[in-house]
Amino acid sequence: MDIMEKKKIYHGQLADFWFDTDGILHAISKPEGIRSIETLKGDLELIKSFSEDKRVGLILDNSFTKAYDIKMIRFTIKEYPKLFKAVAFIPNSPIGKMISSILSTLNPGDIMPIATFENKNDAKKWILEHL
Repeated sequence: MDIMEKKKIYHGQLADFWFDTDGILHAISKPEGIRSIETLKGDLELIKSFSEDKRVGLILDNSFTKAYDIKMIRFTIKEYPKLFKAVAFIPNSPIGKMISSILSTLNPGDIMPIATFENKNDAKKWILEHL
């Protein structure tokens, strides 16, 4: 993720977040932190607070994430469409790729499209098409 694009950085328990100049929300997962529904809820509440309850596009580098259990996966699929118009994953780790693949497979795409990309430029181009 391009550090020069960062404006205000919001520090969550599982990721750091910022908006780029096009209004797209970017996130980089943190390697530390306990992955649980409670910590995920905390980060989603943080996003609600700075996005003013508006649905936004998300580009998520989930390379440093840890494995999700089935409850977290179900919770994510249920809650993400309330906050995001579209989600583009950029996984550069086996676990990140696995999670983005599972979420893409289980996601009802008519509500919130999800896609996985190798780089930020392709992810951003796709997100802009879905806003």
